Amino acid sequence: MKTSQQNDAATLPALPIGKAEQIARDPERAVQLAESVERKARRHRGALGQTVDDVLALARMLRNYARRRYTNVPWKSIAMVSAALFYFLAPIDMIPDFLFGGFVDDVGLLLAVIRQVKSDVDAYKSWEKERAQADEA
Repeated sequence: MKTSQQNDAATLPALPIGKAEQIARDPERAVQLAESVERKARRHRGALGQTVDDVLALARMLRNYARRRYTNVPWKSIAMVSAALFYFLAPIDMIPDFLFGGFVDDVGLLLAVIRQVKSDVDAYKSWEKERAQADEA
């Protein structure tokens, strides 16, 4: 019997994993990807709905990974996150972003990847919270 994660993986569009891995291995390009995603996610907050907070968390996690501030995440998760964020940035994908409903495929893909790496994202958010509390002290 397949798990929900296996079902998600089976229904994902082909992700640009090779290109995403190249970006994730290059700290400067990974930071640029994260910052571009943050700008686009904020611009299209309405189209992303409740997913926007998780997308922003993925971008922050990638940026902090690239800067070696947070490395407690498996490479496989970083590669999947990079690929999903790269797909999100692409204006021409399964449903081009400029068409009505053009973010449906992006949101679906992002949600599937978020489910795949949920424990890693939760751990990252806890780390962020701990850092914020330490900075306040």
